[in-house]
Amino acid sequence: MYSNILKKVTTVSERDKLLADIEAGRVREWFAAEVEGNKEEFLNGLRKELEVLKVMRLELAYRPSAEDAAFYHDWVLGNLGEGILLDFFLEPEVIAGAVISFEGKYFDYSVKRKLSSK
Repeated sequence: MYSNILKKVTTVSERDKLLADIEAGRVREWFAAEVEGNKEEFLNGLRKELEVLKVMRLELAYRPSAEDAAFYHDWVLGNLGEGILLDFFLEPEVIAGAVISFEGKYFDYSVKRKLSSK
């Protein structure tokens, strides 16, 4: 019932904005046609679905554009499946590459780590 909506929410920021709209009882235009039956029940169900999505933290040396964010999310979708939101953090000391935290695991693919290990 909610899968078409959830597929369009790719970042923690987008989820938080949508949750704020739900709390205010607002239905966004892009998914208004998806609302089935009782609006309040639908929004409560959507809120519950949004709250249980997994979060992958990505520390990058730059603030990704919308195009970059979509690229990263498409990679996650293709390799790990649905139900994962990205949470981007600007960390210039990474230099390049990324530091990834997901489900209690930490992966450091940064240039900073490579330079520090020499």
